[in-house]
Parts: sequence; structure tokens; C-alpha cells
Amino acid sequence: MTWPVRPLSLRATVAAALLTAGLAPLFATLVVYLLVLEPRLERDILKEHEQLALEMGAVLNRGLFERVADTRAFALHPYTRDPTAWRTPGTGPLVRAMNDYVDLYDAYRLIMLVSPTGEVLAVNSGDPDGRPLDTAPLYARDLSGEPWLAAARDLDGPAKRAPPTIVGAPMKADYVGKIYGDDGHVLPIAAPVHAADGSTLGVLVNLFDFHRVGATAREMIAQRQQIARSDRRFQIFGPGGELIFDSLPNAPDPRPPWLLDLLASRPDGVPAVAAVLHGEAVAAALAPAQPGFPGLGWVVVTREPAADAFAGVRDIREKVLLLLALTAVAMSLLGAWWGRRISAPLIDITDRMRALAAGGTEAPVPHVHSAGDIGEMARALAVFRQAVIDKDAAVADLAHRKAEIEIERGRLRDVIEGVGDGFFGVDRDWRITLINSTTARHAAVPPDDVVGGLLWDAFPALIGSTLEANLREVMRDRTPKNYEAASVVQAGRLLQFRLFATPQGVGVWFRDVTEQRRAEAALIESEAFRALALEAADIGAWDYDPLTGEVVWDDRCRALYGLPPGTEINFDGFVDLVHPADRPRVVAAVDAALDPGGTADYATEFRLQPAPGSSDERWLAEEGRVLFDKGRAVRMIGVARDVTEHKRAELHRELLVNELNHRVKNSLATVQAIAQQTLKADIDPEQARQRFIVRIQALARAHDVLTRRNWESADLAEVIAEAVLPYRAPQRVRLEGPVVRLTPKAALAISMAAYELGANAAKYGALGDEGTVEVRWSVEDGRLHLVWRESGGPPVMPPARSGFGTRLIEQGLAGELEADVQIDYRPEGLVCTIDAPLARLSPS
Repeated sequence: MTWPVRPLSLRATVAAALLTAGLAPLFATLVVYLLVLEPRLERDILKEHEQLALEMGAVLNRGLFERVADTRAFALHPYTRDPTAWRTPGTGPLVRAMNDYVDLYDAYRLIMLVSPTGEVLAVNSGDPDGRPLDTAPLYARDLSGEPWLAAARDLDGPAKRAPPTIVGAPMKADYVGKIYGDDGHVLPIAAPVHAADGSTLGVLVNLFDFHRVGATAREMIAQRQQIARSDRRFQIFGPGGELIFDSLPNAPDPRPPWLLDLLASRPDGVPAVAAVLHGEAVAAALAPAQPGFPGLGWVVVTREPAADAFAGVRDIREKVLLLLALTAVAMSLLGAWWGRRISAPLIDITDRMRALAAGGTEAPVPHVHSAGDIGEMARALAVFRQAVIDKDAAVADLAHRKAEIEIERGRLRDVIEGVGDGFFGVDRDWRITLINSTTARHAAVPPDDVVGGLLWDAFPALIGSTLEANLREVMRDRTPKNYEAASVVQAGRLLQFRLFATPQGVGVWFRDVTEQRRAEAALIESEAFRALALEAADIGAWDYDPLTGEVVWDDRCRALYGLPPGTEINFDGFVDLVHPADRPRVVAAVDAALDPGGTADYATEFRLQPAPGSSDERWLAEEGRVLFDKGRAVRMIGVARDVTEHKRAELHRELLVNELNHRVKNSLATVQAIAQQTLKADIDPEQARQRFIVRIQALARAHDVLTRRNWESADLAEVIAEAVLPYRAPQRVRLEGPVVRLTPKAALAISMAAYELGANAAKYGALGDEGTVEVRWSVEDGRLHLVWRESGGPPVMPPARSGFGTRLIEQGLAGELEADVQIDYRPEGLVCTIDAPLARLSPS
């Protein structure tokens, strides 16, 4: 049985050939990449892991080698072999040298010189920042069990050359942690100190901060990640497989068995190995030795998920596959295009003939410029198409002209009807050619009855009117005319006319403006009333256009701002008139009101910029509202008024309230102090109550003196007289001195002191017997000198202890008035001397 084979078209044949030719080399390229290039790229990536591990190991060993060299150099220091420099905590030259060394190389926690038996001979007493360390207890500690001591003291070497050095295993020394307050994680680097005869005097050990190893590793990792943009995991293992450092300490599997197997299987002499194990690209490298330093046997490991490590290889493979797919698509399209190009002319001409037969003449005939039979065929078909087009165009033009005439007629009717105003037209013989419904309604005539007739017959009232005269003038001069006049067909209506010449005659447009003119008159009257009201209320009105920045003020508003009538202003000029301290707040209030998302309200108070040479402060208050159109501020209107007196009243009220609060607090504090000192537990309650009452009365009398002077000041003589009033008999208390005005604070302090002196004199001194009190004061060199002198009373003896009154006089005046108070208990009578700076007493 044979299968029927359908022959391919020319277009399909060309497409298949091009597709086969284009894809063959791409398939070959893909095979070469997958079998050769991709494995090579993966090996290069693993090699790069090895190199990175080697670089990190070299940096670590190089850093440790420098520390080893430091230790060797310090072991040769003269003071390390000088017993007189040993056991001198904090003061000896060796300790100072150690402190300088720690300050210079801040990676060391402790530098110690230890005897072969484990006794600490010297240790630094300062930290790397120069702060003192409490290392004195180490001199009593036995370090004989430290591994590094046993390893270093058995090393041989010349006395005058750099001794051999050992680097111990990282350890957490409890004595280091106790001194520094941390885990004490250090790396010991030790070297023997030999005497001139070669004997071992001791071991110098540098306890290196092991955290610096991790910091060095992190710094190098950060630099590498910044360059390569990689998130690889870095680890450092000791010779026994112990984990020393991990860049991702919280990541899982820090020491998986397969990784330990890789470290153990590394052949001797091979510096680094790399492999893909358990989904990770892993490289392990032994930290290379340095000249004179074999290294510590540490191994640096880099780990990265294989998917991330070989992401670039995967991207290349995907791009190759994508290129293959795109090429296949492009070859298919190119084959289809060439197949069509070869067979297209015949197909195009056949399709065009079918379209012409169906009446389609829009598209031109293709291939008319081609040679041969195809070109002859195409040109013959083009001649036939042009004949069809010409016939269709003639028919369409005729129909188009008829439609245009009808459209123009309808458009004219729509225009004269749609204007909403009256319109009619006349020819040169005064016959009406057009009239709209507005004109017919105004004249109360049917429009169809007047079109074609004489204007004067349709509207006889026009004869002899102003409208007739103007119509004839426009008809004669052919110039337009605008005016307003009363209607000749409707009494009481005012019309606005526009007369203009037309090719056929004259056109008349008119509008009834009766209501508009009435509204304008009412508006003028309303504006006059508003202006009168604003003037009566001392309020200025303003109008601001935020789009142009223009500001319109009435004359009252200009007067409030200190500007003459008619002064033009804009928004920037308005802001310049505001006090500089208030400008940001005023501008912010305007911006908030102009914000479409706000309330559109504007209200603020501000000071005006003082006039040059003037210190008067004037306050204005403004209120307004913003008008919006489609979310945009288009206008802002408001008023302004003078609130200077209101602001002054507010300020005065605030000052009064603050002064009242201050005085009440001071009075309460004084009463509290009197109560605490008077009502003591060791005094009879009734006696304490009586003392408290009289002291409060004395305070009240001082307040009375100040109240009579409006709490501004008080006279010194009047204050003392009121304070001793309960004990004053004729001729027994004499006051003498110049007029001295006291501040309220000073008046209260002196009043309480004078009361206590009077009470003491009445109870123990001159006023309790037949004696007298003389109070004299004077003012010299800016100081008040006041003397209270008692005489004629019983003999005076110093009290066994100081009471509240004495403390009030001495400490109260000293604290309140910075006064120097002296109380002299003379046998003939008490003398109290008060010397105080006048600046603390007098309001002036």
C-alpha cells in the first residue's frame, strides 16, 4: 500500500530549507558547550574557591607572623633580663615598657614575663586605650600549669638573637576574662628569655586577643563580598578539625562529617582541594607558611551552595538554548517570507482582480513597475481600476455637493436658533430673509408669515424709531453699530443691539438686558452698603488671586497696613509687611487654606513690620475662605481687623496670672517653712499653736504693707514698724534711717526677721522689762547697714541652742538677700547687725 504524498508549495519548500540550514550549526554549538565548555567553567569556579581560601590563609598567617616577630623583639628588651626591673607592679621600667607596647599594638590583652616555675615577674598595668588595669593579683598567681610555659621554656636559642617562639592553641584564660570582663579568649605567643650564659630566665608571653582573628576574617570576607557580590560561608579549622571561626555562626551543619572527611583526606604537599559535595561547592586550603614561621596548621574552608556557585554556568546554558529557540523561530519566519516573496506577485494580482470585481478600488494594483508578463498584467489591471475610480468619483461628487448645500442650510438655521438671542436679516430692498424664533416671540408674529415680506409691513412700530435710523445708516455706510435702546414692541424692556452689514443687506442681533441691568444696579447698591458696614466696624476687605499672585485691598485695608489709598499690592508685598518672626506661620496658614484637601478656611493673627525708627507693635487678625474650581484654588477672599488692644489685654492678663501664681507659691512655701519649724514634736502643742499663729499674723502684716503699695515695693521703716507692732510701747522702739524701698521678697524676709527679734526681746530681752530697742540703718557704697540694739533689759546670756527664730534671722536673710548677719549676746543687751547689698533689696 502506498501513502498519498501531497507536494509542498513553493513557499513551504523555501521555509524548510532555510530552517534546516540555520539550526544545524546551533545544534553543534550546543553539543560543544555541554560536553567541553561547561565542565571547564565549573572547574574554573572551583579553582577560584581554592585561590580565595589560600588568600585568606595567607592573610591570617601573615598577621600571626607579625605578632610572633613582635614577641621575639620584645623578648630581647634589656629590662626582661634585668631582675631589678621585675616584681615592680605599675611602677617599674619593664611594666612601663609593656604598657607602651600594648598601647602601640592594641591587639594584645596581656604581656607577661613569667619565671620558669610559673611566677609572674612583670605584667602590663594598662589596657590598649590607656586605662589602668588591675593586674596586681596576677603576681600571686601560679601559672606553672600553662601549656605555653612548658613549651617555651624548653626552647633553646642564643641570648642576643631573636629567640624561637611558640604559638599555643587558642584558650579562654579565666584571669584575662576577670580583668577585662569578657570570655578571656586569647591566643598565647611565647618566647624564652635567656641570660648571657644561655640559661633560661623566664618566658615572655603575649596573650593576643583571639577575637581579632575573627575580625580579620570578617574584614576580608566583607571586602571579597563587596567585589564579587557573593554570600559564601567562610570557616577556619584547627589542626585537629576543631572549628575556630565561622562567618555564619547560626547556619546549620558547621562541621558535617563529609567536610571533616575532606579535610582529613587532603594529601600532604597539596595546599588546597575543592569539590562539589552534598550540594555545596567546597574548597579547603592550608594557611601557607611564612619565612621563619611554619604556620599553625589552620585550614580555611569556603562553602557555597552549588546552585549559587554555578549560577553563571546555568545562565549561559539557558542563553544558548534561548538563542537556539529564537533562531528556529527566525528561520521559520524568514522561510515563510521568502516563499511568499517568490509566489507573491501572481497571488497579489489575482487578489486585486477579485477585489475589483467586488467593487473594491481603494488599494492600488501591485507590481505595475515590474518587467515581463507580470508587469504587463499589472498595468492592464491598473488602467481598468482607474476607469472604475473615475466613474465612482463623479457620482460621489454630485451627491457630496447636494449634501453640503443641505448641511449649510441646516447649520445656518441652527446657528441663528442656538445663539439664544434675537436675530433677523434683511436684503437691500428691506425684505426679511432670515428670522429666528426668539425674534418672533419678542414681536409676537409667526416667523413663516414675515419671511419674504417688507420689514416695515411686518413691524410697523419700527417706522420713525431709533432702530430704523440706525438700520438705514448701516445699510448706507456698511459699518457696524452697537447701542442699547428700549424695545419698540414690548414696553419696559431694554434691548442691546448689534447691527452689521452682510453681503445681501443688514443683519440685526439683539439681546434683552433688562434683568442684567437691574442686577447690576442692585449689586452697586449692595457694594456701597458693604463698604459702609466694613468702615463702621473698622474692618478692611481683601481679595487674593492665587493663580496670578494679585491682591486687591480696599482703602480701609490699606490703612490698617499703613499704606496710602490706591497703593497696589501683591502677595509678596503683603508678606513683606508682616513681622519677620510671624511670616513663616502666616505663609503656612495661607498654604493650608489653599490645599484642596483642607477645610478652605483661613484665620491667623500676626504682627506688622514696625515702621523705621518706631518700636510700636501692632497686631492684625485676618479671616478668609478659599474658592475652588475642579480641585484648584482660584480665589481667596477675607477681612482684616486691628487686634492690637486685644493682644495687649491678653498679655497684661497673662502677666497678672503669672505674678499671682508666683506670689501664692512663695507665700505657701513661707507658711510651710514656719509650720515645719514651729510645730515640732518636742514642743507643747498649745505653745506651738500660739507661736504659729503670731508668726502667720506677722507674715500677714507684711503682706498688708505690700498690698497698700500694690505689691510693687514697701518702705523699710514701715515694714519694721508693722513687724514689732505687738511689742511696741511709746518711746520703747525707736526707728531711724533714710527712706529705703524694698522689693516684695526683701520686705517679707526683713519683716519675719524683725518679728523674731521683737518676739525674742519681749520674752527674754529689753521689751520684756523696762528697756528700749533702737533700730538704725544707713546706706553706704551700695549696701544697707542695719543695727538692732537692745538696752535697759535684764542681763543677756547666749542661748544653749539656736531656735527657729535665730535660724530664720541668720539663714533666711543670708539665703534670700545674700546678707551678712551677726548676733552679739552682750550682757547689756542683744545687738543684731545686718549688712546686705542694696541691689538684692531695692527694686531700683
